[in-house]
Amino acid sequence: MSGPRPITARAATALGLAGALAPWAAFAEVGQSDLDALRRAMVDVGCLVDSAARAAAVETATGFDEAKLEEIAAALRARGEIEDQTGDRAGIRLISGDCAK
Repeated sequence: MSGPRPITARAATALGLAGALAPWAAFAEVGQSDLDALRRAMVDVGCLVDSAARAAAVETATGFDEAKLEEIAAALRARGEIEDQTGDRAGIRLISGDCAK
């Protein structure tokens, strides 16, 4: 059975870099409800997506496929709400709302 692929730590890092370089206008297809859905899902997994299991949980919770999640994550990165994580826990971390430092 094939299903949506989870966001990998490598893809999450690439998204973070792409989001930092892209203007907000490039995310015209990302609505407020999309941003809110990813924020809620990331809070539910502890604010950090650093494994296939957590990525799959975020994908399941939002109902979005990998491409849409990448677009939303890039939009949040461009807004300064997601930061890249490196090292043993490589991935992306939500740093806004309930996940603010």
